[in-house]
Amino acid sequence: MEKRKVIQSVAAPLLLPNIDTDIIAPMKRILFHGDEIWNYGFEPLRFLDKEARLPNPDFPLNQEKYRGARILLCGENFGCGSSRENAPEAMAGMGIRCVVGTTFGGIFFKNCVNQGILPIKVKKEDFDEMAELSRQGKEMIVDLEEQKITLATGREICFSIEERQKYMLMEGLDNVGITLEKKGRILDFEQKDREARPWVYLPITKAKGDGGNI
Repeated sequence: MEKRKVIQSVAAPLLLPNIDTDIIAPMKRILFHGDEIWNYGFEPLRFLDKEARLPNPDFPLNQEKYRGARILLCGENFGCGSSRENAPEAMAGMGIRCVVGTTFGGIFFKNCVNQGILPIKVKKEDFDEMAELSRQGKEMIVDLEEQKITLATGREICFSIEERQKYMLMEGLDNVGITLEKKGRILDFEQKDREARPWVYLPITKAKGDGGNI
């Protein structure tokens, strides 16, 4: 995954509360059509006619001043509903690299990190100021290393993040990548275990005439 350190972008305001993961990534559409997931990201909000792909002009990411936005301001309880990882995956495919809100669905929040998206919780008064600036098309700077957001006014807002999540995002690692960092130790253990318990690694063979049973 792409390493995350500083994200500078206009912030698109999607301020509706309780946007669930089925709105973010409609599972039936993804399964039945088999296209890239991001094609169906926010489909119920993004299009007036989903079959004709007629854009909804009220959807922020369809508006000219938010095109290419890498930061999304989210309404309360964003990402609630099922735990599907397709939701942040679809958002990542649309170019979103950071989501900022006051409350998130718990599993969705963690899944964001696995897809290279930085999720940030802020106080409501700070969020309201961000939302007002975003309506004006103002950019903000998110510095993951320093754990702060710099608004267009120059005001800085600090945020917290778990050290493991911060490391994963800064290094561009998902859970598999974190595991592969220990590849040397894993291979060393396997070699020692082969020597200590060679019978475990013997190939399984079928006996003749056993009807296929092992």
